[in-house]
Amino acid sequence: IAAEQFEHLANARLEFGGRLPYLMKLLSAARPLSLQAHPNRTDARVGFERENRAQLPLDAPDRTYRDPWDKPELIIALSEFDALAGFRDPKVSADLLSRLGIAPHTEMIFAPLRHRQGSAGLAEVFLDCLVLDEERRGAVTDVVTAAVRHLNAPGELGEFARTAVLLDEPFPGDPSLPAALLLNRRTLQPGEALHLTPGTMHAYLSGTGVEVMGSSDNVLRGGLTPKHVDVPELLRVLDFAPVRDVRVATPCDRIGTRYQ
Repeated sequence: IAAEQFEHLANARLEFGGRLPYLMKLLSAARPLSLQAHPNRTDARVGFERENRAQLPLDAPDRTYRDPWDKPELIIALSEFDALAGFRDPKVSADLLSRLGIAPHTEMIFAPLRHRQGSAGLAEVFLDCLVLDEERRGAVTDVVTAAVRHLNAPGELGEFARTAVLLDEPFPGDPSLPAALLLNRRTLQPGEALHLTPGTMHAYLSGTGVEVMGSSDNVLRGGLTPKHVDVPELLRVLDFAPVRDVRVATPCDRIGTRYQ
């Protein structure tokens, strides 16, 4: 066993050039963190080289790729931990928005969730939410106002409404708020974990956990932040496939299993 471990470490040293390939940190979210995703290894390398050729400084606020590495993540809850992760079935999202009682002109923004198949409808609505013009930004207020009426509703509708109001408190009127509502809401109990593969849109809402991730600074933000959002690159990297079974790990699950 010791020989196998030594060989693994030696191979890792060659691949990563002597750098530690992972990071571990204690994360405690008192309020929702930004909506974001991370690239896979190929996208990271291509993007890093492209921005280097453009002579964009590594610390430029509008730089997307700060290194050529991917950034898979695993968050292990130490307290009850709430997160948004992966896109919900688009028809379920459309139904939840309709049950809120939003105005007809707002519901039109989300119509592709019903009328286009799977990933295509999600991608179209997600983009529309990120680039809402001033005339249509009232849709954010409409969604939050409707959500307030359902805060005590049972089941998924109540959770959906409470998520909208939770996000509006630190980010009032943020156009990305409706986009965030297209994601699955997950609540982890202490000892449970969530594995986020590259291209998975996510946001941590509240709670304390241990985060283990690839050693990279590459973050493609999707909103709920004042920082730069590279919409074209984000849409290229994101995985819009609906995740119907976002499972979490329990302490009895094997390390390294993909929890989706």
